[in-house]
Amino acid sequence: IALVQPLPIDDWAPLRKSADGRAQRGAHFLLSHLAGCSDVRVVCTLAVTGVDLYPPRTFDFITGMTDTKNRIGVFSTARYFGDKRQNNKDERLAIDMDLKRLLSVCLVKVLVRECLKLCGFRECLLVECLMNPFPGSKPEAINQLPLELCPICMRKLLFMTQEAKRFSDRLLGPGFPTIDISTRQDRGQTQCGLLTIRT
Repeated sequence: IALVQPLPIDDWAPLRKSADGRAQRGAHFLLSHLAGCSDVRVVCTLAVTGVDLYPPRTFDFITGMTDTKNRIGVFSTARYFGDKRQNNKDERLAIDMDLKRLLSVCLVKVLVRECLKLCGFRECLLVECLMNPFPGSKPEAINQLPLELCPICMRKLLFMTQEAKRFSDRLLGPGFPTIDISTRQDRGQTQCGLLTIRT
């Protein structure tokens, strides 16, 4: 992971007003600009901005957009915790520190999740995992997901990062149980394989 020099947003990303009066930039323009200046040798490139984003069509705003072909993504913090940000100044000062911490946790979860998706991961439906389906409609609902991967997704990550070989060499060291699979015949018909573990 490397942080690079900030990318200035100029007129190449047209400005518009949202339905609720916010200044927005086109996420698709940011993506195409990012594709032109990102290093193709990296696994993925993610950009984070405080500017509100709009998609090419359909929605009034989005919190992020990715391009899987080029493995790039752009994400905005503008819509996170909107209800807390709209409080008066005195109340806002009191919750600023808590808001920064919550926003940081949200961003870490979103960026890890989207980075894994850009690397080929899909949503996980088996156990509690960061890759579970998104739990709500507001962007901060990401906090309902754990900042952990299930064993299956962790194994995929180990394989993807080529750490699987080192991990399995340590795991399969001396004392690892052996597994025998035998097939049983009953009245001439093959049944399910039996699995026995011996230590």
